[in-house]
Amino acid sequence: ASVITPRRGSWTGEPVFCEGFDTVHVTGLVRQVADEFRHDGEVVRLNIDTSNMGAGVADPLRRDPSFLVLDVFSSSAATEGSIYSTLRDEVWGSLKRWLKYGSIAKVKRLRDDLVAPRYGFDAHAKLKVESKKDVRKRRDGKSTDFADSLALAVFDAASPEVAEWSPSIVSLSDR
Repeated sequence: ASVITPRRGSWTGEPVFCEGFDTVHVTGLVRQVADEFRHDGEVVRLNIDTSNMGAGVADPLRRDPSFLVLDVFSSSAATEGSIYSTLRDEVWGSLKRWLKYGSIAKVKRLRDDLVAPRYGFDAHAKLKVESKKDVRKRRDGKSTDFADSLALAVFDAASPEVAEWSPSIVSLSDR
């Protein structure tokens, strides 16, 4: 399953859920969502989880000059390595800060996903978010795809000063 979430500044649109689609179809949906929120002549940043299927979606979009693709490989090392273990942990930390002033769509699945992961610390006292695999075990197979997509959409916009001038951002999260 894949979830596409649009964001402009401190506002996010309703997530678009797609299941059972191939990369060509998902790429088309990302384009469609981006075009709906794009201002004339604007380059839309796409934060894409390229850990799995997202890589196949990111590649054709990268060739389009109307998009700026940011690959987010969630299992890679965090850029704020003194606080977080992995980039996924950092992305969720950014989401936590953004939620203090941001506006999210009223979607029950999104709200359920946001409170699903447990937090803790690793052996080096770095903040660690529960793995998707462990969350799925506790939630009878339900992933946090909606919240992951929101977290990607707001990544790099954790302060109101950055978010207010941010162009359209579209994120893609998948299993």
